[in-house]
Amino acid sequence: MKKIICLSAIISTILVISSCQKFGAKPPGNIEFAKGMRNEGLQTLLTWNNAGLQAWARFAFAADPAPMPESRFYAITNLAMHDALNSIRPKYKTYASVVKYPGNVSIDAAIATAAHDAMKGTYASTTAYVDSLLQVSLSPDFTVLSANYNGKKYNSPNDLVTDSKSNIYFTDPIYGLPKRAADPTRELKFEGVYKIDATGTTSLLLDSIPNPNGIALSLDEKVLYVASSEDKHPKWFAYQLDEKGNIKSGGVLLDGTALQIKATVKQGADGFKLDKYGNIFSAGPDGVNIISPAGKLLGLIKVYVRRTSNCAFNETKDVLYITADDIVLRVKLHG
Repeated sequence: MKKIICLSAIISTILVISSCQKFGAKPPGNIEFAKGMRNEGLQTLLTWNNAGLQAWARFAFAADPAPMPESRFYAITNLAMHDALNSIRPKYKTYASVVKYPGNVSIDAAIATAAHDAMKGTYASTTAYVDSLLQVSLSPDFTVLSANYNGKKYNSPNDLVTDSKSNIYFTDPIYGLPKRAADPTRELKFEGVYKIDATGTTSLLLDSIPNPNGIALSLDEKVLYVASSEDKHPKWFAYQLDEKGNIKSGGVLLDGTALQIKATVKQGADGFKLDKYGNIFSAGPDGVNIISPAGKLLGLIKVYVRRTSNCAFNETKDVLYITADDIVLRVKLHG
């Protein structure tokens, strides 16, 4: 495999240099170009180098009775990739005029898109081939852990937490459905709390909580906490877990109905995290509600005017970050 990749890079360099010499341009030097990438986008570069050879061989003669020389077509593709990289990592001389990519675009995406556009612009007949390759190049690499429950698609998985045994607990409210409960595409008749175990098996733990949202585990992983974002009756729930991570008992930890009635900014319970003492810091009515493991409201970090959606601690748990509508807040904690 290494020999094939190296040969591809050598062929690429030879073709680009010969083409540039023929047409009076300075060669970009693919080897130096690749070294400068420090492996960023290198595999994408080699993939599209090979695609250039394939595209020319398959479409050039079919598209034009007097096709462009292979070396020139290959050089055009490589120069486009070179300039795409240069627009993000400006350390190389620009050889051609190409679309510039902003710094937040990944190198792989820029290289693939530049090569795609160069080939397609040279031979329209390559369109289907390079479009398909681009889609593969830009597709995220991920693994689906749970696609549905008993063959029915989830509503809109919202939040999750994992434990030390590789169990994944997640909530599935209806917020992501355009018409929520009345959405015609809805397949499940309930909003659930699920567990995916280490073997990949998904099990339904709860189907009785309206609008399940935030979820977390106690510090010893023996209690599962779930927040309900029901508009008028927000609640926090606590459930005792057995050794396998299944629920054995539990119920309402704190009913937030009274908090909602008194609140200036009215909202349900949302995302939350636990501090180093096991207290819950949860987005909810008027800001971040602080709740003890026993279900006592300890305090409130009030956020004015805005609704809060989630929060997170730093590593030492002495700083809390809060997301609230259009802003992110930082709160230093004491004790």
